[in-house]
Amino acid sequence: MKTVLSITPFFPYDGIRNAGGKTYNFYIKTLASEPDFKVNVLGFRCKNEKDGDDLINYNIHKIVILNKGTLRSNIVHAFWLFVGKITMKGKICCLFKYHEVLSYLKYLYKSNKLPDIIDLQWTEMVLLATEIRKRYPSVRIVGSEPDVSFLGAERRYRTARFNKEKLIKIYKYLKMKEIEAALNCDIIMPQSIKDANLLIKNGVPKTKVVPIIPYFHNMGTIERKNIKNDVFFWGEMSRQENAEACKWFVDNVMPLLKDLDIRFVIVGNNPGPELKQLESSKVLVTGFVEDETIFFESCLCMVAPLLHGAGIKVKVLEGLSAGVPVLTNKIGIEGIPARKNKDFIFCKSANDYAKGILKLYNNSLYRQNIESNAKIFINGYNLFESLNNYINTIRSL
Repeated sequence: MKTVLSITPFFPYDGIRNAGGKTYNFYIKTLASEPDFKVNVLGFRCKNEKDGDDLINYNIHKIVILNKGTLRSNIVHAFWLFVGKITMKGKICCLFKYHEVLSYLKYLYKSNKLPDIIDLQWTEMVLLATEIRKRYPSVRIVGSEPDVSFLGAERRYRTARFNKEKLIKIYKYLKMKEIEAALNCDIIMPQSIKDANLLIKNGVPKTKVVPIIPYFHNMGTIERKNIKNDVFFWGEMSRQENAEACKWFVDNVMPLLKDLDIRFVIVGNNPGPELKQLESSKVLVTGFVEDETIFFESCLCMVAPLLHGAGIKVKVLEGLSAGVPVLTNKIGIEGIPARKNKDFIFCKSANDYAKGILKLYNNSLYRQNIESNAKIFINGYNLFESLNNYINTIRSL
């Protein structure tokens, strides 16, 4: 039996709302169900949180490190926060988590309990691969990245109006450290072919790079009916890139649709006050909803006008699977090989979004054609084939 220690910034659990968490929850719990693996998960949470409490139901032992909530964790966290503010490394990862993980691995080493495989989740933890390789060369290391973070950092500095030099410096340092960490992994698992090619282009050997398909709620059984004139956005609204996209749409696209009976509906958990302030007769901010499928069933279309970010967008996959016409840009569609203006509607400007929505609003045959093409496209995403490849890859280490 192979022992796996999965190290994550936060615990997975059934019902987790963010896309990366859904993918991690799906893959790690399936791996733990295999009889030749014993999986432990080391993660971070605050004192009174219950995230990850269902792991025991999947034969996964959890190791909890408190971010805050006790005298020790508060003091140690404050110390490393201070160190992080005065060092470049603190600009790309949480030094408190870095320190706590390495301390726990040192304990395992002294107890002769090091795992066979260490699984590092998200770039924040993948960045530990270099140090782990240096200290424990016999351990096999798997890195999992929902997106290649240095690409997002590059986009932030390119679009920034202020602090550009600082953002360039962070981007260059992050890129160097992220590629170095990928090279120290035995396997690195991005979540799109596009990100896989980006890593290979930057010197990571092709033999190390094993892309997987992110988990998404396949809504292929949804029946599109009672279509309303709602344009909707779906996502975790505490994420800055989602909030920024919605504000941009309200400010730049909605004025172009003022003469139409169109409503913009922002659906997702944890909307901040800046989003709630956007509400009007034309803009609805729902916050958390128990069942998002009702919006996929009845909306006119879905938009993803993202200004920042990197990696494959699960919200777009979910929209396509439901047969919802999706309007998005280069960032929203990257890593998804759908056909422009056939499987989805490609937009660069506010005018493009307005024209696309107007065409859907006035032409039901056009809308139905986009819907049909989207569903046909998504059938090529075989999640369970990807899952088998993931398990067999880790098994081969």
